[in-house]
Amino acid sequence: MKVAFLLLHDFRFAGWSLRDYLSRYHFSKEYARLLSERGIEVSLITMHDEAASVMKIPLNGYECIVLPDTVHFPPILGFGNSHYPLAHKIIESVNPDIIHFNNYYLWSFPYLSIWAKAKGFRLVCQYHGACDFLLPLRRLFRSSYRSADKYLVPLKSEAAYLANKMKVETSKIALFPNVGVDVSLFRPVSEKADEPTIIYAGRMPLPSKNLGEQSPWLLLEIMRHLGRLMPSVRLIMAGDGPGLAHLKEFAERNRLENVSFTGYVRNSELPPLYSSSWLTFTPFRAESIDAVWGGASKESLSCSTPVVAFSGSRDMIAERLNGYGYLLPQDPMSAAKSLARILGDKGSLVRLGKIGREAVMETSSWPRVITELIRVYDSLFV
Repeated sequence: MKVAFLLLHDFRFAGWSLRDYLSRYHFSKEYARLLSERGIEVSLITMHDEAASVMKIPLNGYECIVLPDTVHFPPILGFGNSHYPLAHKIIESVNPDIIHFNNYYLWSFPYLSIWAKAKGFRLVCQYHGACDFLLPLRRLFRSSYRSADKYLVPLKSEAAYLANKMKVETSKIALFPNVGVDVSLFRPVSEKADEPTIIYAGRMPLPSKNLGEQSPWLLLEIMRHLGRLMPSVRLIMAGDGPGLAHLKEFAERNRLENVSFTGYVRNSELPPLYSSSWLTFTPFRAESIDAVWGGASKESLSCSTPVVAFSGSRDMIAERLNGYGYLLPQDPMSAAKSLARILGDKGSLVRLGKIGREAVMETSSWPRVITELIRVYDSLFV
């Protein structure tokens, strides 16, 4: 079986060079590697503005094809609007049995999905988050969304959106983890720190308070209040990105001495950080803290560390236990008060983390995710 595994966005949002993408861990490369180990012939097709022409790079058992990022439309966006006019020709040259389109809210999806179905390709689409504030405009392209054979979504709310707003047949929608976790790597490797410790692990974006995507800037605002309520607390900011220098400057200007920045951290170095932390903060709106959605949150749970995120409700004034962590108010002061209460019960956090690891092992280990994905692929030929 041949699969064209599409990741048709560039890396402006992450600040990654092409070398960064090729040398660092990325879920798309892990999918491609693990599928190839199961006998699937994979061509991973992505984009980068450093590519002056189409590049074909052999990686771990599969081929990575990097397309030039030549057109940005709609032009007002900073992510999800990358296009290469000859992308369909490159995909067709692979002659895949299945096209697996990651993040179907990318603006290249409407026309490529119509082309793919006209050519008779099976089309699997996977959710990795909303790209921008123009989501309602996607309804203009409902016909293209209805053309896909299968949607893999980790959120019940997204499944409902596809069915009710995009008019996708419910039989085409399956609840499915967005990524897997290496549970042998991400496991508890140390005791919890003596002092209350929170970790954020992820991209450091430019200033934004948009809770539709990760906003570590709000974390620093929360720490201004939490530091006064709980002077012993500390926050570890693990990762890099275009906003790292700005975040450091904000922390210095506000004398947040309880905040430390690690810079880029390899996957192999993350488990000790997760394991010793009391909480992992994923600063975006979440409908639940589960073992299906998110990358860092599942890695954290796999290390037996519970997760906190923001509630989708603006009216929420106190924390709420949800799944394997807590949902917090969006207001920084209210969130700080909630965190002070949560961090005041270390024993409950330890117990909650252990339950979270069991859930990740059951639902989102990489072997399980790949096995289920191959079953999805096979079902399209029955």
